Amino acid sequence: MRAEFKDRLDEAMKIRKINASQLSEKTGISRSSISRYLSGNYSAGQTNTYKIASALNVDYGWLMGGDCDMVPKHSVDYVMHLTDDEILLIEQYRKADDEKKRFIKYAVELNK
Repeated sequence: MRAEFKDRLDEAMKIRKINASQLSEKTGISRSSISRYLSGNYSAGQTNTYKIASALNVDYGWLMGGDCDMVPKHSVDYVMHLTDDEILLIEQYRKADDEKKRFIKYAVELNK
C-alpha cells in the first residue's frame, strides 16, 4: 500500500524534530496549510511539496509516497547522518561572507 503524503510529512517532521510552526518559517508556507496537510484534508501542490522536502532534507519522491529512500542519496546528511544543528551550521557557513568564514575557520583551529 502506498504511503500517504500526510503520513510521510508527519514522519519526516518527527525525525527532524521540527514542528509545524518551524516548518512554516523554513518554507514560507502558512502554518494553517501545514496543519491541513498533516490532517490529510488537503494535499500540497508541487511547489509546496518541493519546499517541504527541501526544508526537511527528504527526497521529493519519498515525500509523495514513492518507493525510494527517505533521504536523497546526494545529501550530505545521507552520508554523514548530521544532526539538525550540524546542518544549520553548514547552511550558515555557506551563506557567510569571506570574513565570517575566516572567523569560523579560526574558531575551528582554536578548538583543535
